[in-house]
Amino acid sequence: MVSDQAGLRSYEEALELVSENRLRLGEEVLPLDLLMGRTLSRAILARHNQPRFDSSAVDGYAFCEADIRSGLGDSSYKVLGEIAAGSADQMVVEPGHSVRVFTGAPLPIGTGAVVMQEYVQRDGELIWCAESVILGENVRREAEEARAGDSLVPARTIVTPAVIGVISAAGHIEAEVFRQPQIAILVTGNELAKPGSALETGQIFESNSFALSAAIRALGLPPPEVRFCRDTSDSLREVISELLSSCDILLTTGGVSVGDYDLVRPVLAELGVEEVFWGVAIKPGKPVFFGKRVTAVAGETVVYGLPGNPVSALVAFMLFVKPMIAETTSVVKRFLVTSIKKKRGRMEFVPATFDDDDVQPMTARASHKTTSLVGANGLIVLNEEVEEMELGAEVDVLPLTWGWEPTPQLLRFKWKE
Repeated sequence: MVSDQAGLRSYEEALELVSENRLRLGEEVLPLDLLMGRTLSRAILARHNQPRFDSSAVDGYAFCEADIRSGLGDSSYKVLGEIAAGSADQMVVEPGHSVRVFTGAPLPIGTGAVVMQEYVQRDGELIWCAESVILGENVRREAEEARAGDSLVPARTIVTPAVIGVISAAGHIEAEVFRQPQIAILVTGNELAKPGSALETGQIFESNSFALSAAIRALGLPPPEVRFCRDTSDSLREVISELLSSCDILLTTGGVSVGDYDLVRPVLAELGVEEVFWGVAIKPGKPVFFGKRVTAVAGETVVYGLPGNPVSALVAFMLFVKPMIAETTSVVKRFLVTSIKKKRGRMEFVPATFDDDDVQPMTARASHKTTSLVGANGLIVLNEEVEEMELGAEVDVLPLTWGWEPTPQLLRFKWKE
């Protein structure tokens, strides 16, 4: 669907175009200590049955299957010996006998259950059971978790400490993962000054490079290369040419609108970047650019021209850049605790805080107000035709997650009277 605003893509269409142009980054093999946070490109398979053999789940005494079936009752049983975890001993247990076993020890041949040692009385080589037991009790059966060749962890799973535990428990010392994209950020704008420096007349402190770098690192990616450039065609052409040859994803901030100093788009075109879309019927983030360059030497590079306003840049990153890099969350339904208004014509994403039931828009909504995203854990999604939503109306909320777990604590609201 194309937006009713001339020349602008709808949000849905722009997102689909991003998906269609997703980077093919290939794979790499990493050792266990470097896997954390990466995404598996292939499933982790069991190298052998898990568990490999029947073993005891507790410290106790293993009994013959025939004795278990007939009931242990008040009979005494002779202890033949003991087997510890890691032992290669193989004992055969006949009726009227038992073997002391420890947690993880191989189950003796002919036994079918283990009685916990707390429920056994022992006098020398003889024992009596104070509790009944059923076949299979306190036994870890061979292959009860997986058989050799089974998938233990599917492809496209993000590696967590638990996943690393599974990989190593299966005997693997490495795994195949998708290669991480190399990202670069180009900040444009003659009015920008480095934080901590003295501001001259007409200048403001630059913040996009810091916020976007943090958003990238929050996704588990290495810090991006950051460059700064004056608003001249020659400067832009030199710096962008260098970055296109060294990164997979290039993010520019500012310079993609329609002003006299918005020179990024024409320079990208000169350097062979094919425009996929420019301009999306959303607020904030309307002048966002998305393009792609493919060369025999550098391969594929995707380029995002993000707006210069800080809130617009971060929202556009969440809406269009993050889906290129990581799995995204789906919208949830919540009820407004206050009414909200907007102009028709563009889909609007309103920073908000939400809990299990309700959602509260942030007070500040302007794209230049950096504080409007502080504390927000979601974006209220208002469709193009919406002009007002009343208190109590059900709305879509896109969770605003920066990549770490757990997600920010959800706040609880009380209905206004």
